[in-house]
This record gives sequence, C-alpha cells and structure tokens, in this order.
Amino acid sequence: MMTMMTIKETADFFGVSPRTVFRWIKSGKLESVKIGGIVRIKKNEIKRVIGEGEYHGKDA
Repeated sequence: MMTMMTIKETADFFGVSPRTVFRWIKSGKLESVKIGGIVRIKKNEIKRVIGEGEYHGKDA
C-alpha cells in the first residue's frame, strides 16, 4: 500500500504553511492526488522533491 501524507503533515515536514503546500501543488512543483475530495501527497513524491534539490526550506 502506498503511504500518503495530508497537506498539514506535508507542511509540518517541510516547515512551511499549508497554504505554501497548496501553492506548490498548483504550480506543479508537488504532485498530489484527491481521494474522496481530500488532497493527499505520496511520500515518494516528497522524496522526489528532496532528491531533485527543489526543496529549499528550513533545513536547507
């Protein structure tokens, strides 16, 4: 089974606001899926963002 994170969990992980995570999704920087109307981000997608050096947040 694929592990997914909520917007809030993703925001906490990156040390940004949930609004920033929504902006990343809207701009295409972060891919998401909608399950029953709820937005989720695959953990593999978060690893991809970190691995590609796209993340420049609090720990960068």
